[in-house]
Amino acid sequence: MKFFTILEYKEREYKYDYPHKGNEIPGISNLTYGLGATYELTSKFIFNIDSLYYGKSYAANDFKNETSKSNSHFVTNTSLRYNFSNGISIYGGINNIFNELYCDYIMYDPSKSTTKYTAAPERTYYIGGEYKF
Repeated sequence: MKFFTILEYKEREYKYDYPHKGNEIPGISNLTYGLGATYELTSKFIFNIDSLYYGKSYAANDFKNETSKSNSHFVTNTSLRYNFSNGISIYGGINNIFNELYCDYIMYDPSKSTTKYTAAPERTYYIGGEYKF
């Protein structure tokens, strides 16, 4: 079994001589964290699970930080793969297995004081195949 982690922290504050110096950069979460594991059930059958956490952020284009921050969210995905001896592989998985509802992209329009939300996909399934030669 192999474990992996991802930790990404971004300094999100305007620091240079800019009209919004000291404000947070909008549309970017300052913290992203991931944790996962890959387990080889056999030498040909592989299971993977990973979870990703995204922290709060201001809506894109909200340079003055006028709106509330978006909610943080946590998404878990899983997949299976089977590798045949002849170079063919089949795989499938489920993204967002707990059906977390969140917005993938949030855009603020300061001229109209409106915010537009783009919903992220709910639980999705996929299957596929691959041939290596």
